[in-house]
Amino acid sequence: MRTIFISIFFLSCLVISTSPAFTEEIYKRNVSDGLSISDIEKDLKITKQSIQEIRRDQINYRIEKEILKEMYSSEINTINIIIAMILGLFTIIGYIGVKSVGSIKDEFRKELDDLIGLKTKYEKKFDEMDRFHHDSKNELETIKIVSEDQSKRLKILEVQEKTGSLISNQHYSRALEYLYAGLTIDENDTVLLNQKAHCLMMLRRFQEAIDVFKKLRQLEPKAINHIVNLIEAYLLIRRADLYGEAIKKYSDQIMEKYPQKLIWYYELIRLYIEADETSMRNHILNGTSKSDNEKKEHIGKWVFHEIENAFSDDPPSENKKMLFNAIEYFDAKISGSELREAINA
Repeated sequence: MRTIFISIFFLSCLVISTSPAFTEEIYKRNVSDGLSISDIEKDLKITKQSIQEIRRDQINYRIEKEILKEMYSSEINTINIIIAMILGLFTIIGYIGVKSVGSIKDEFRKELDDLIGLKTKYEKKFDEMDRFHHDSKNELETIKIVSEDQSKRLKILEVQEKTGSLISNQHYSRALEYLYAGLTIDENDTVLLNQKAHCLMMLRRFQEAIDVFKKLRQLEPKAINHIVNLIEAYLLIRRADLYGEAIKKYSDQIMEKYPQKLIWYYELIRLYIEADETSMRNHILNGTSKSDNEKKEHIGKWVFHEIENAFSDDPPSENKKMLFNAIEYFDAKISGSELREAINA
């Protein structure tokens, strides 16, 4: 295109330079310059040839222009066709692309829905597995606890059995060793604690036994037997004051569970501690009958070994004689009438 414009410009310059006005101007200039006719004719001939060349060039220009015009027009059409084809191609591609995107979108949505469904399904499965795991873990913990409890209980039962056998054979110190071991397994086992208190009483370690009875009272506050054992222990350490406070507080409960002779027995020991011989004799006479010839256990299966063991080292006295005769009476070895005769002898 730039070449065409340059050619047109030069041709325009040639036309202007060969116009009649221009030629006349040259002629006048030559005449004024004193040129000869032959020179002028020569110039005219040259000018004529130039004009012919210019015309020929004009014709060639027109032809070239037409050719260029046709070529340009053809190129424009070709370009238009190419642009149209490209636009058509883009339209087709766009249509296919939009259709493909829509199809992909639908497929993606379907896949997404499927994934959501799978997610929900597996979340449900995971929840079930989590619950199963949690339940299994709880069951295993329960089984473990039960197993440990059973194992612990079996060990404690073995200690109880072994300790009971040793106590029966009066091996109290040896029994205590087993009891200490058993209480490390379960320090609140009441059977072991009762056995320990009994061993301590038989070994005359009364204050330690009192501490055990107090612990038993905390573990089993409604058990009256711990109260009566504690009261007896106060008498064995010769603390009539502590005994008086306890018997005043718990006498009604003791009377509901045990025979009346139990408190009568406690009062006899209190009088012995206080060394009141007259009151002690009157207490025995008032609590027995001349016609009582039956030998029986007046306090049930009560054990009097602790009392005998606690006061056996006391020096001989009338009070000690009456106390031990009364123990024989409670232990069903003599009758009431025989007890009365023994203290009056």
